[in-house]
Amino acid sequence: MHINDYPFLLAQFKADINHRKFKPSGCGGFDVLDFSVLDVALHAIEHEAKKYATQAHKLLLIEFARNDYIQALQQFQPAFLQDAYFIFFEADLDTCVTRVYERSYHPSNRDDHFISEEMIRGYYQQENNEHLIYQLLAQYGISKKRVCIIHNTGTRKKFYEQLRHFVSSFLVRKSPDTKHASGNLNAAKEHMMAYSTPSTALQTYERPSQPIDSDASQI
Repeated sequence: MHINDYPFLLAQFKADINHRKFKPSGCGGFDVLDFSVLDVALHAIEHEAKKYATQAHKLLLIEFARNDYIQALQQFQPAFLQDAYFIFFEADLDTCVTRVYERSYHPSNRDDHFISEEMIRGYYQQENNEHLIYQLLAQYGISKKRVCIIHNTGTRKKFYEQLRHFVSSFLVRKSPDTKHASGNLNAAKEHMMAYSTPSTALQTYERPSQPIDSDASQI
């Protein structure tokens, strides 16, 4: 089960008819003006996730991007994070901008949403301190073994190798049923592959940008 914050942000955007908290951007997207809406979306994610968290043999993938993961993780109830595993993807802003625009102009799945370059560079310019993230999670009793930080600027093959290694390790530990653990791993891999599969759309991509490795993984 995959839950991300976009539907919750989109609902807030549509309700904000006077554009006090959001402003429209390209490709049907929006930029955030009042960043408190991001915390509201995280609260909504937790509420939604709790509907599925008690179901047996359910792999729940929660996805969101923030400029401050310390502040973001503090929006969740500590008990909600107790059994969680964490994967952080890191990439430079130029790579992020290029990937977002390519996915937006050539969408290959429903999660290929537009974020303006202004929003990306303005909001995500702050770097997250890995040590502080570890310290915060340690307060919740979460060990470093349950945290993976992937520097997502290499090839897609390298990206999947890192992802598979981490995900398979905790799925096997969590599930004594080998067949079920394998099924969950395949489901997780299929989602990540869909998220980074190159589009076959024919729409012309006209935004000028520096070329990047054609085999680079997506964020």
